Amino acid sequence: MKDTTKEIEEKYRQMLMAKSGAERMKMASSMFETAKKFVEASLPEGLTEEEKRKAMIKRIYPELNLPRITRINTDKDLLPRTNANKREQKERNAGTTKSTKKIPEICVKG
Repeated sequence: MKDTTKEIEEKYRQMLMAKSGAERMKMASSMFETAKKFVEASLPEGLTEEEKRKAMIKRIYPELNLPRITRINTDKDLLPRTNANKREQKERNAGTTKSTKKIPEICVKG
């Protein structure tokens, strides 16, 4: 549904662009925190903190298509893999890599 006129959309865009990058980032961060609270409120009762965290990750980042997350150490482990990372992962799986990089501590089975 789109019930906003082009004039209002442009006015809103101008209002946002008049704010500093820091102000826009603060707004985005605040909206994300609110969204996380909505997601958390929608989860079933009785989940452990670990189960809650896993469920929230799957709900907030569905594009990662993670059927099962077994361990997460840091938020950086949740970043989408780049093509270079995917290539390195394939090499690592084939046993041909010479990389000394640590495999992200996110394990996916599927």
